Amino acid sequence: MTSPMKRIYYRMEISLKTPLCVSNGMSVETDCDVIRDEEGNPFVPGSSLAGAFRSYVEEQDVGQNQSGAEEIFGERNRDDGRMSRLWVNDLWFDTEPIISVRDGVKLENKVSVAKSKYDYEILEWGSGIVRMEALIWEAGMEDKIEQGILTFAKGINQGEIRLGAKKTSGLGKLQVLKLSKKSFSKENVEEWISFDWKNWKDDPDFDLTQKIGQQEIRTDYVTLRVPLTLTGALSIRQYGVKKGMPDFVSLMSHRDCVDPAKEGTKKKEMDSVAVIPGTSVKGAIRQRGKEILTQLGGTFEMLGAYECFWGYVEENLRPGRKKQKEIRNKKSDIIVTESQMSPDTRSVILVRNKISRFENAVVDGGLYTEQAAALGRTVLEIKVKNDKADSEWIIGLLLLAIKDLQHGYLSIGGCAAIGHGIFKENGEIEIDCYGTNADVGENQKEEKSESQLQSYYLTKLREGIKHYGNC
Repeated sequence: MTSPMKRIYYRMEISLKTPLCVSNGMSVETDCDVIRDEEGNPFVPGSSLAGAFRSYVEEQDVGQNQSGAEEIFGERNRDDGRMSRLWVNDLWFDTEPIISVRDGVKLENKVSVAKSKYDYEILEWGSGIVRMEALIWEAGMEDKIEQGILTFAKGINQGEIRLGAKKTSGLGKLQVLKLSKKSFSKENVEEWISFDWKNWKDDPDFDLTQKIGQQEIRTDYVTLRVPLTLTGALSIRQYGVKKGMPDFVSLMSHRDCVDPAKEGTKKKEMDSVAVIPGTSVKGAIRQRGKEILTQLGGTFEMLGAYECFWGYVEENLRPGRKKQKEIRNKKSDIIVTESQMSPDTRSVILVRNKISRFENAVVDGGLYTEQAAALGRTVLEIKVKNDKADSEWIIGLLLLAIKDLQHGYLSIGGCAAIGHGIFKENGEIEIDCYGTNADVGENQKEEKSESQLQSYYLTKLREGIKHYGNC
């Protein structure tokens, strides 16, 4: 057996940009528990990381004759398969974990479905290290592996590689803080023998961090960024409030309150910040888009294409003596990132009375308190996959729904009937279609303003309605 030409170690420092929900398949504490080791420390399995990295590299390889993903991660579904040349270890977090519980409920037309409430654990904030090892047997393979690593590192920073559950609803967004490597061969065997991961010393000549930004990748997503100002209060209720707290508290998070690279960061040093979960934004915009499309005369087929774009999970009972559930699902082609409110957002305590609608009177003993977020600013980020025939008119439809949000006609969260969850625009919608296959993409982006881009997608919406109407 021939010995490898080189043994290369890669060290990728990663921090969470939004909370992470990687389940262990158990439902002890909640309906969906975060995966932990025997000491209770959360982690992300290397298999999950390698699978996400490989899938992204495969997407980048579309149209090429030779798959870089197979050369890096090995061949599969073949009799003469080859194992991976790149070993990806688990992601362990080097800061004190902050695990909290969130609630979810299935909605239909903004009304909760009976018996559909559930809860799940999330890792709110943290940073850690991903360790990777590559064995180089052939000349030129080192460059291919490094190119692949830079590709999925750029995909992480672009928000296109996300981990865990609810990836399209705001969770699982990461950021690569630093990427470095160490290379060993027969010329420095002694260094390899004494090498220790825990005592990693950076070498400026092997720092790949700057190369991540220089990496050119193809993206199938158009990104919409919507600057907003909260005009009043925000009520996205967090359940399971502790003793001594108000009865209802608007959803808060600890993430991004301190520098992830700061050494010795502890939970007690952090401050809570109000957040808008992607599920809340996604549900509101999805429903408003459906209403607008109906008002514009969209056909049944057009509504079906729109709903399919958001993804679905269907449960059907198979016929037979033993009725079994058949589950069909499709991943959403729209990603809504969880948004963080600005530091100047206020926290206000509201005292309210519970009202009986039947009697039109105050319920005896129905006094309760609510802690809500007030004023402040945020930026919503929505990514729409632009590789399908219906993509462009759907982007135009989303722009109309976003306009309702900017002008206060569409609210987010609860208590909308008393003026909560109302926003106004805080700047123009930014449309980033660089690198996509749209006509207004890479070559013409500089020639068009944001308003011209909006006109382009709204024109595609009109064309889509006319096309479906003539079918």
